[in-house]
Amino acid sequence: MIGEKPKVLTVHFTLRHGSNIKQITTNTNLGTVTFKSSKIRRGQVKYVTTAANTMFWKLNTSFNAVMADGTSNPGANGQITPILTNKKG
Repeated sequence: MIGEKPKVLTVHFTLRHGSNIKQITTNTNLGTVTFKSSKIRRGQVKYVTTAANTMFWKLNTSFNAVMADGTSNPGANGQITPILTNKKG
């Protein structure tokens, strides 16, 4: 993050999965994590977990920053390249 520190930063996570890399369609809503201004600092981390099955997984994220003056600043959606998990990984 570059610029003014927001009052609140909210990040929403959704995992999509499927047994075929070309058909990753089922959504698992992981929820939302919120960072308040006093907790927003370099290196701050929060974790969200889900049960891992043998599947191809793709993570989608979106975020919204509420600035000190109350304006909302939605961020771009992010997406990771699909990964395969199984009991060996």
